[in-house]
Amino acid sequence: MRKIWRSSDGRAPQQPWVSLVRVQPHTLSLLFLFQGEVMIVRFRKYASAKVIAILASTLLIFGGMMFQHKKIVDLKNQVTTQKTTIEQLTNRTNTFIDLKSIETKLNLQCEFKITDGKVNIKHSYEYTRDGMLGMQHTNKIVGTADLYYQLTTNLRYAKVLYADYNQINVMVELPEVNDKACHRVVGSFRRMDDECSQSILSNRLDAQTALNHWEDTFDLKGIEKIKEYYTYNDIKQNLIKQTEEQIQMLFKELGYEQQVNVTVDDGVRNTMNIEMGDDQLKTQNGFTLMEKTSEIKTYLNSQKVNRTINKIQIHHMASPSYSTWEKTDKKIFSEPHFGRTNSLDSYGKSTWGSRDDKGHYIAQHFNVFPDGQITSGRSLNSTPIGIKGWNTGAICIEIYGNFDKGKDQMNEAQKQAVVALVAELCDRFDIKPSANTIRYHAWFTAKGTYLGNYKAGSSTKTCPGTGFFGGNTMAAFEQNFLPAIKNYGKVPTQEVINVNSYMVKVTTDTLNVRKGPGTSYAITAQVKKNQVYTIVETQGKWGKLKSGAGWIHLGYTSKV
Repeated sequence: MRKIWRSSDGRAPQQPWVSLVRVQPHTLSLLFLFQGEVMIVRFRKYASAKVIAILASTLLIFGGMMFQHKKIVDLKNQVTTQKTTIEQLTNRTNTFIDLKSIETKLNLQCEFKITDGKVNIKHSYEYTRDGMLGMQHTNKIVGTADLYYQLTTNLRYAKVLYADYNQINVMVELPEVNDKACHRVVGSFRRMDDECSQSILSNRLDAQTALNHWEDTFDLKGIEKIKEYYTYNDIKQNLIKQTEEQIQMLFKELGYEQQVNVTVDDGVRNTMNIEMGDDQLKTQNGFTLMEKTSEIKTYLNSQKVNRTINKIQIHHMASPSYSTWEKTDKKIFSEPHFGRTNSLDSYGKSTWGSRDDKGHYIAQHFNVFPDGQITSGRSLNSTPIGIKGWNTGAICIEIYGNFDKGKDQMNEAQKQAVVALVAELCDRFDIKPSANTIRYHAWFTAKGTYLGNYKAGSSTKTCPGTGFFGGNTMAAFEQNFLPAIKNYGKVPTQEVINVNSYMVKVTTDTLNVRKGPGTSYAITAQVKKNQVYTIVETQGKWGKLKSGAGWIHLGYTSKV
């Protein structure tokens, strides 16, 4: 091997590369470019291809290591430090460090690898296509493969909090799975024939298509598994320890002799209480928890808002659902309200990357949880990522759960919290409640066209759910949700507290709620079997619901 060329300016290329070329009739040559030099390794014509491949791989790995080392050396040379020796009784050397210089150079590093590895993932995919006479071609592929994964911390947002001759304090983000770096290991696929299946109509093309789809979806499913794994507390704590060690090693490589204290913003340890008037609200990572509806006003009054706010969006999360809250969030997070909010923020960062003025990526301004507690999200001074074409001037509210019919049934605590939040927002920003100022996501198309109602097949989503406060239609909104907002905080009327009222239980699977006492009136909502309601007025066989939602036929109920 000999050197035959060097770049005229002496600068190294950004990345090493290798190419196989034929220089002489009876030889093969391996051309390797690194650090501004071209190197050629010649082989006899009949040299083993495997030997050539192994050597090429070795050179690439070595070149990559050298390139990474050069990045660290360059960073070390760029960091501005000024050392001044002052004779003192202790005879020590004081080092004065430009904090901004360190921070700026760290921020330029962006994704810094903390750990990586390989894990075997089981994945299944079922492919279906229509055939003749309504029959279907189906192929189910089940198999395992190795997934290479990598966790990195984004030093773009690292903060150097303090530095002197003795120590440096730095804060970095908790590492996350680097989606771009994760990939299926080639050649690791193992088909599980005993779990695979296919219909009688399926052919070789169907099988190949199913396998292609299996491969296309493997990385995504595998990444989801890795992310879930690193949410468990003991695993997360180990990751935090690794992060601290890696950042400390980085500073040593950069030539700093000071003790480096690393704080990892893990979403848990940075919880604190802040005072707001006479009350204290819990905060974590810039998010605030309102445990009682009475704290909503306290929070809103504490916010300095310079953005015009004149509308409110209503959404449900759909996923996560009530089941996720009970089986996952309350088990893996030490504080589930903050844990889920931080998770939503991380999702926003990886999905749309739109940062608010306080460094958050979460789309919505508020999250309403199943227990009626509320967390703040996106800064009120930043536009939400909610309804296309209707975000300017809007507040976005996400309600935890799936409120489509047949899914979650919103409990009373969450209902009260939703109504209180919307009502307090209207009061704080002088918004007159109406269908012009409060709208459901279901009333818009995916392109942001306002439909004025939920229209299956045209609406972008069912959000906030076909069972939300009697439904997601305009009629259900005006009959159920809007009156609840307008009546929030008011003293109940005599009709509502009528001593002649009584309670009934629905005895049929589904019972229509109508605008008036008769079948000629429009249906405004539906109630389900075994649900209990208060009747405040009767006309014939019809009873008026206390909620004001409408009238139901008493023949399909029994008194409680």
